[in-house]
Amino acid sequence: MSDNMSMEVSREGVARERKGVWRIYRYIECDAFAEYLHDMSLQGWHFAEWKSRLIFEKGEPADITYYVEVFTKGSEMDERLREDAEEFAEYCGAAGWKLIDGKKRYCIFRKEREDAVPIVTEEERFRNVCRAEMWQLLWTVLGVAFIAGSDWLQMLGGNFTGWIFSPVMLFMMVDITALLLLRMFQCLAFAVWAARMRRHVREGGSIRYGRTKSRFAWYGLLVFTFAGLAYSVARGDAFIAGLACLLAVGILVTVGGLQGHFRPLRGGSWAIAIGCVLVLVPLAVILSIAGPVGYYANPADDLLRLPLTQMDYRQVEGQIVYTAYESNETIFGSRLYGAVNYGDPGEPEPEDSLSYTVYRSGFPWVLEKVWDTEAQGERTEGSAETAARWGAEDARTDLLYQETLYLRYRDAILIFSSGEMPGEDQIAIVREKLEL
Repeated sequence: MSDNMSMEVSREGVARERKGVWRIYRYIECDAFAEYLHDMSLQGWHFAEWKSRLIFEKGEPADITYYVEVFTKGSEMDERLREDAEEFAEYCGAAGWKLIDGKKRYCIFRKEREDAVPIVTEEERFRNVCRAEMWQLLWTVLGVAFIAGSDWLQMLGGNFTGWIFSPVMLFMMVDITALLLLRMFQCLAFAVWAARMRRHVREGGSIRYGRTKSRFAWYGLLVFTFAGLAYSVARGDAFIAGLACLLAVGILVTVGGLQGHFRPLRGGSWAIAIGCVLVLVPLAVILSIAGPVGYYANPADDLLRLPLTQMDYRQVEGQIVYTAYESNETIFGSRLYGAVNYGDPGEPEPEDSLSYTVYRSGFPWVLEKVWDTEAQGERTEGSAETAARWGAEDARTDLLYQETLYLRYRDAILIFSSGEMPGEDQIAIVREKLEL
């Protein structure tokens, strides 16, 4: 038996075979939803309830007619029908329809009598469907726009390098932007469809709320998202960021799973969502802190990857007490960070420290933005001489921390910090090692 099937015992003591199917429909696809339930009944699977998935019970094949209606008093946070839906159910029962289950603003009915009449008029149904679809799209667009806007502000602001050179962050920004564009396109398409159908209804026509093709875009975006996250986690240099993104997805899946299992009304749904955030977000923070600690815990591994250490151009006393290495690359360029500290393991401060960050890009605007955001130093009287000594186009010195240099090359930027700056002959070795 497949994973999505289970056996339950009915009140009569007869085992019932059940299976769950994950399927999503928009409100403007309510007729297609009903047709799907009808097709399942023809195969002997009869709709029983709606949890996280649609639950069907195995029985004899039957030609059962279903009707999916939009209950305007419902909410997107309702995992089951509200109490005030009982009166609506009684009204529908008198019209020949039995209310089986519902979720959000959906109500699913089964036809009980051959002479069953429509529950609402064509105009009322059109109005209810449009109202539900409009609010769902509106709130989704606002939520996605807030996240996308925050990401773009961070990238275009002071955290430019943290986004433009990070495969995971850049991927997530592209992904959330694609989601926003998809939702905006759906809003536009819905507005055009609603205007056209409104005229059709006024002229006495009927509407079939069939399946739209937007689901294929959703499937593509879903595959793109999970493939990108899996690739990011598989990359050693993007493991922590990829893991954090997967945890964010895990939060959404957990919230949806708990809501679908317990089926609360809107108050309970908000409680579950807030509870999951309060539990899982601190966990994500702990992992983001613990991850880099473990990542830098083995200096020997970092030394094998570091392109430059103090030993490459001068003698150093003491032991290595800290190393760090990070390398990221995207279509816009690359970022390399390295650090090596020598000293006494028992002392809190290192005796000799070296750190450097190298940004490379074939796009002049990227390097210009990096220079504007990362070069915190100022040009001094000796800046031109420093630039010439390092073979750079421009140089800045941090006036607060004199041991930090910001060097601008044609296709790269170097931020170099050391307690003891290299001499004339040592600079050539540093540039060779860092390929500048």
